[in-house]
Parts: sequence; structure tokens; C-alpha cells
Amino acid sequence: MELYELLDLASSGYDRIDVLWNFFIWIHMAVIGAMIIVTRYVNFVERAIAITTYLAFIYMNYVGLADAYAYQMSLLEEIANYELASGPGELVIDHVRQSNLEGRLEYFDYIHMAAAILVTLALSCINWVGDLKEE
Repeated sequence: MELYELLDLASSGYDRIDVLWNFFIWIHMAVIGAMIIVTRYVNFVERAIAITTYLAFIYMNYVGLADAYAYQMSLLEEIANYELASGPGELVIDHVRQSNLEGRLEYFDYIHMAAAILVTLALSCINWVGDLKEE
């Protein structure tokens, strides 16, 4: 593959990662918004469905992001190892060699775990918040 093809693939990989993180954020905003506007008692079945659906989403989002990051890491490694005689592309390769994507992924697992725990607890206790709003 040529360098420009690898860079194009890396760029589209970042777009995929961005979409998955945006989806993560929007789902959490929707869940929090739904918990705020619910003013009635939420029975056990409704809470169980909400929690199960949320946990399925968080798992699928985590797997999707992990795969996207693994793909991106392999592309960046391929770009860093690309042999180029000389020219303007050498600056790009040097920049990729100095980038630290692994360091930025240090808290990736913890973010999903913390979100899953907090939202599951909030959905489990939604009726307590509803009772507080009615007082």
C-alpha cells in the first residue's frame, strides 16, 4: 500500500472512533434526561428492560470501540514502519511515530465500567428520585 492510502484509512478510522464516542455520549444524555423527566413509578419489569438494554448497548459500544482502536493501532504501526526515501511524507511518518495512542487508551476500560455501574445504579433507584421529586 502507498502512504496516502494508509493515511486515508487512518483518517477514516478516527471518524469511526469519533462516531462511537458520540453515540456513547448521546445515549448517556438520553438516559439521564429520561430519568429526570419520569415522574411516575417505574415497575420492576420496566427497570429490568431498561437495565438489560443499557448493558447490551454498553457492551456493544465497548467491543466496537476496542476493535476500532485495535484497527487504528495497527494502521498507525504500519505507517510508522513505512519506508519512505525522503520528502514531505517523512514529517507525517515522524509525527505518527511520536503519537501515543496507547497512552490515551489507559482509562478506556474504566470509563465504560464506571458508566455501566453508575447508570445501572441510577436506573435501579429511579423510584427514589421520583419520590423525592413529588415531595
